[in-house]
Amino acid sequence: DDLERLRQQHEDDEFDFEPEPLPADLYGVSISSLIKDVRKLAIRADSVGLRVGRAITTVSTLWMTLMMQVFMIYEFKRLVSSSSVHQIREVYSEYELWMYQGNTTYTDNGYHRGIEGFFNPDRFEDMPSYINKNFVCSILLSQPYFAVCILLIWSSTVVVDLREVFNYGQLLLLRTDTVSTASEMLVQQDDIVAVLRGLTLEFKALLLFCIFLPRLAIDLTLLWLGCRWLTSTADFSQVLLDTIALEFILELKTLIYIAYVPSRTRYETSHMLVPLKRRSKKECMEYMGSFVWLVVVFTWVFVYLGWLQCVLPGYRWDIQDVCADYVDKLTALHA
Repeated sequence: DDLERLRQQHEDDEFDFEPEPLPADLYGVSISSLIKDVRKLAIRADSVGLRVGRAITTVSTLWMTLMMQVFMIYEFKRLVSSSSVHQIREVYSEYELWMYQGNTTYTDNGYHRGIEGFFNPDRFEDMPSYINKNFVCSILLSQPYFAVCILLIWSSTVVVDLREVFNYGQLLLLRTDTVSTASEMLVQQDDIVAVLRGLTLEFKALLLFCIFLPRLAIDLTLLWLGCRWLTSTADFSQVLLDTIALEFILELKTLIYIAYVPSRTRYETSHMLVPLKRRSKKECMEYMGSFVWLVVVFTWVFVYLGWLQCVLPGYRWDIQDVCADYVDKLTALHA
């Protein structure tokens, strides 16, 4: 009994992760198909035209999706984000000029910012009609705690994708063995399941420059532009819809995978296993390591709002208090 208890304790403390299939999205199916097709071509075990055709089609679909994401990011910045940023800057500049009784300086792009000591909260009630009071009090930055929550949600959404990039990048590029020929990349476990043995150096370079780096660049660009767009949204109900719209761009890889990838290719992807080559030990990092991402996200949000946000450069954080009663009246009216 004592020996059995010790053995069980040892098994609970340490274990090897079982091999897993690649993720069920366009990136996973592209990597899986490339590995299988390149190996089949190397051992000349199948029709050359069929394997080359599938490899080209899969990679082309992936790059079409990447180009679509890049195009949507560009159009999103040109058509949506830029106009929102311009409007919010104009209104906040007028607000600063009025609330500081003309005692302002100018930002680098020519907008008013109040000089400390001249702010007069009593002037808010007498604000002229050409300054949209409702718009001012609906600026996301006017509610700092709400802004932090919204940006945390969006940043966490991007982190899901970033973690996948880092985890599979590290697994396939670093922890997976390097083999000399493409024919050695897979071991057929049975008629259905194949296990990854290793990747050639050239194949690892292909994955790095054609899949992982472009995906990382898109994720970071979406993180930045998403925070910029959400910060420039002057409508508290719209900001949640904007977050969903941003996630739509991020999740194109899954949409295209479900809509267009053939069932056979999806089946093969789910039955190609990748050894994780990780041993879990009873250590602090094994239990708490992933929470480092939470610290990173919190740090990013506070640094972005405090120093990096360029929607309202030189923002004075001088709206929340004067808008408190106004917002309370509005919410009570619509309750």
